[in-house]
Amino acid sequence: MAFVSFPFLLFLCLALVLYYSAPLRCRGHVLVSISLVFYSSWNLWHTLLLVGVSYGVYQAAKNIRGRISGKKIIAAVSILCLLLIVSKSWFYLHDSLKILSQYDSKSVAQFLIPLGLSYYAFKCVGYLLDVLWEEYEPSESFLSFLQFTIFFPQIICGPIQRYGNFKDQEKASKSFDAQKFTNGLRRILLGLFKKVIIADQLERVVALIHANPLDYSTSELCLGALCYTVQLYSDFAGLTDMAIGIGLLFGYRGPENFALPFLASNIQEYWRRWHISLSTWLADYVFMPLRMKFRNFGNVGLSLAIMVNMILIGIWHGFFMNYLIFGIYNGFLMICSTLTLKKRNQFFKDHDMLTIGRKLWAPMLTFASVVFAGILFRADSLYNLKNFILGIVTLGKYQGIACFRLNWIHLENQHWTVLCAMATFVCIEYMQWLVTTPKGENYFIKLPHLIRWGLYYVAIILIAFNLRDSAGFLYAQF
Repeated sequence: MAFVSFPFLLFLCLALVLYYSAPLRCRGHVLVSISLVFYSSWNLWHTLLLVGVSYGVYQAAKNIRGRISGKKIIAAVSILCLLLIVSKSWFYLHDSLKILSQYDSKSVAQFLIPLGLSYYAFKCVGYLLDVLWEEYEPSESFLSFLQFTIFFPQIICGPIQRYGNFKDQEKASKSFDAQKFTNGLRRILLGLFKKVIIADQLERVVALIHANPLDYSTSELCLGALCYTVQLYSDFAGLTDMAIGIGLLFGYRGPENFALPFLASNIQEYWRRWHISLSTWLADYVFMPLRMKFRNFGNVGLSLAIMVNMILIGIWHGFFMNYLIFGIYNGFLMICSTLTLKKRNQFFKDHDMLTIGRKLWAPMLTFASVVFAGILFRADSLYNLKNFILGIVTLGKYQGIACFRLNWIHLENQHWTVLCAMATFVCIEYMQWLVTTPKGENYFIKLPHLIRWGLYYVAIILIAFNLRDSAGFLYAQF
């Protein structure tokens, strides 16, 4: 059951009725049952597999303190990481396997590789390492641990929640909280709106331009890159909003995954604002251990730790060359920015007049670097990637097309669609920024009742009219 589907809506309504109708002491059991039913709707075999793995991780963590060797814990972590690697490498080998075998490897992959394995593995590995490092005590209840590992709003696409944070909410979540429930409904509506009204509307233009970059001018290629960056963000942020909102309906607040990343003034800040749960997970369990390991090597060790971390972020999406290039590119930017940040800050401190300009063009340069990274990320082949980049840097001379041509006929006259989607995106980002300011906190809730409900109804009507053309979430494939 996909989040954007009528069967899921029916399932969610029924699940909420069952959950809040059950006695308080039984609600943990009910939530586990709901999660199992949800995951079983995708694949019953995978459900049994993940329950078995959860039990193995639960028992390993319980026996860490003095009764099981660190080598065995490392072995358990390695097995989970191996499962993750297999899931990411399978589709890279798809073409070769299809040639060598009479079976369709995609069908085999759907049977062997559990849905949402990446996020599940991250949860379990983080839990084992935190227990090993004595961040918190291992769970005493398998039911409680299972509730954490297969919590259905997060199992497919995150965000990656830590066990300690989830456990702290367990007791309070069992009581109905009207404020959380209302906020959850708002968050779901916001996520649907981002997905259906922004991301899905930009999909056609993005697909056209990226399919054959040689047909388009520099301006059109830049438009395609910009549209994809906004599409990817709106799609993934919308999915996260829905996951957090659904969690709030059951009393659990998931971690935030985005914090206005396009306002970041440098690439380090951008990655602290983008896919926060993954970035912080890798920072805690990969970057910091590497940083400590290489601390005697100065800037060389720091650079190596950064590059490894960013390459892992890239190839986490799949073992394809464009993701590797994407990771290396971001690693290079991160290293350059990190090693020069102190000197740049000192320079602008000594030149106060330039500081105002820096606040304007620093986010613009960072955003431009992110849009370029999106070209690397979106490329479906190295051939198209080469043509896309050359079409931009040569200002149209590579294709022999006028640089500033913007022919909407070639883009199926999608100009109004693009304009409306972009304007909507800017308005939503502005409203979300406003909420983060001291005076803007609870800004939306303080609007007059008529205006607020009017916006709700407009959003619902727009979603209803466009829902039939909605595609799957981009990040569901990862």
